[in-house]
Amino acid sequence: MLALAILAGGFLYLDRYQDELLTTKTDGLMREGQLIASALAGDAERNDGAGSSGLDVTRTVTLLQRLNVPTDLRVRLFAADGALMADTNALPGTAIEGRAL
Repeated sequence: MLALAILAGGFLYLDRYQDELLTTKTDGLMREGQLIASALAGDAERNDGAGSSGLDVTRTVTLLQRLNVPTDLRVRLFAADGALMADTNALPGTAIEGRAL
């Protein structure tokens, strides 16, 4: 009976531990996404003087290259119409450059 209780307790502990790991990973990805968004908003934004603003694609790609995103993460930036503006897996100098999206 004691062995069964220890086994059940171990499963409950591991389940809680996995939940904490998942929460920590999710929080980290959210933070990284917010940092990238802040960097893009501050450095890659263009303003043509006529009240129109947005992201300059060339500056955005340059900034993503400078950010040196870890290889296990993929950052894709989409325009408001859903068109892909930039993808870190297709940036020059990446190991999988030119791979089909």
